[in-house]
Amino acid sequence: MQERISTTSRREREREQHRNDILDAAEEEFAKKGISNATIEDIAKRAEFSVGSIYNFFSNKDEVIRNVFRRLLNARISGVERNVMPFISDPLKALEQLSYTWVRHYSEHFALIRAGQILRSSLGKLDGDPVADKEIVSLLRELDEKTLSVFKEGVRQGIFHNIDPVLLVVMFYGICNSFSTYWKQIADTNSLELRHKELYKVMHFAITGHPPKEFDEK
Repeated sequence: MQERISTTSRREREREQHRNDILDAAEEEFAKKGISNATIEDIAKRAEFSVGSIYNFFSNKDEVIRNVFRRLLNARISGVERNVMPFISDPLKALEQLSYTWVRHYSEHFALIRAGQILRSSLGKLDGDPVADKEIVSLLRELDEKTLSVFKEGVRQGIFHNIDPVLLVVMFYGICNSFSTYWKQIADTNSLELRHKELYKVMHFAITGHPPKEFDEK
């Protein structure tokens, strides 16, 4: 019985690894060719799977797209929970960490950031799928709620501008998106740490009204 359980567990792990390999390949193809232009055949070739094998995991391309973004959002939420929420009582530290998690996310998935911005503006509606993906919408809302909590606390403590925290969240995302566009235009090759320092200086000034004190690079 124990051997049977171990075999089943191993098969499940292998299947999960194959699934992640496909999503890795899909993300690379979407980044290279764009979500609309990348095909299941392209994804299969990059993942070194047959096209038929892809359909053993996902019913169509739209399902692949949804799962790529679900995985990205789950990773982003986990990063915020791990690196930002422990500092929620210190809004400036939380803002610094929130900026850092965004820059790290950008650095690791920079080619899909624009697609993610489009995804947010469409509230989860995906290419070829007119129905909003409820799980993606739920994940976006969870991320926004965690982000909002940082700005609520900063306003409550009188550290951030005394305006609606929702507007500060809009400002945060607007600045991040502007930097992503700028870095793409200049083909920026700076390290994660330098990008973070550049972004955080602007973010701190915009959110608090004064420049940040020097902070240690990670």
